[in-house]
Amino acid sequence: MGSCFSKEANESRNDGADLDRPARLPQEKVVPVQPTTGGGDDEQPQVTADAAAQALAMAREDPNATAAATAPLELVFCRFESGRIVRKKRFLSQTFIAVSHVWGPDADWAKVDGVDEEIIVSPEKALFMQTQLPGLMGDAWFWMDVLCVDQRDADARVAVTQHIPAVFRAAQKSLVVRESASFRACCAQAAGPSHAFLGKTRYGRRPDDQSSDIDFTDEEMDGRGKLRAHIEQSHKGEYMDDGVLSRLWPLQEVILSDTVQFAKCEPVPGDDFKGHSPSRPAPSMDKALTLVGSLGILAQTWDTYALDDDTPMWHRLGTGKWSFFDAYFGLG
Repeated sequence: MGSCFSKEANESRNDGADLDRPARLPQEKVVPVQPTTGGGDDEQPQVTADAAAQALAMAREDPNATAAATAPLELVFCRFESGRIVRKKRFLSQTFIAVSHVWGPDADWAKVDGVDEEIIVSPEKALFMQTQLPGLMGDAWFWMDVLCVDQRDADARVAVTQHIPAVFRAAQKSLVVRESASFRACCAQAAGPSHAFLGKTRYGRRPDDQSSDIDFTDEEMDGRGKLRAHIEQSHKGEYMDDGVLSRLWPLQEVILSDTVQFAKCEPVPGDDFKGHSPSRPAPSMDKALTLVGSLGILAQTWDTYALDDDTPMWHRLGTGKWSFFDAYFGLG
């Protein structure tokens, strides 16, 4: 189903998977989000430490952020009824789930079971929407760009982008859809415990670690190093990618979300990630290894954004990132 972690004390609400993680108080700020309603994936900026810092800076400088998140706003939302998608205009203040995903390079117009009209979707995402999304959503109302915005209406696609920050800021939780080509189950095992993923450094040590003798080069504790070594040894020549970790707009959508739940697409039958096609580039070990660092950046950025204390060291010792790693790898 997917693992979930909350920054806000809302475990009592249950419109999808259980919310079973501790909470932190969020800041009431939003940042501009790149459109999720079109455009080629290859043209999107990559997730880097600089991009994450810029997103946070924009969030803290926006004087209209709270107003944008709380203004009365009506949008089209979806839910499943008897296995089919129904749509209805609802206010943003009403309970809903936001879905963050990347279209994928092979997205095209297609018919999906349960949806009356054609939508732009990749074969993998179509399979996800048919087999996993109904169970994840239950009877909850949700917002997903390809289902709630008319993709044939260019004006509608452009108009909705101004509201995307408010959508993810107001959502009860955000469902973040990982690609099937992202880290495998063996990768999570190789990375080791979440609290050691960043290594025993001033940025990575646990808040309850009172040791004054910090080894900043302790490879034994560095989960990122272990994961990179595992990828090089066990997945050489395989295709590995995840838009959640390689595109800027999912980063922005995630840091806006108080509660994050991850779900992973199942591969299309016959896809073993060892080949490539015109819609899938040749395997790149450099790209696969970059994803490891991007996961650390995403978790730390999300955790920093959750804290309302301006003390730099307090930000560095935020505890949310450990559960974020668990949720991403499906261990929570």
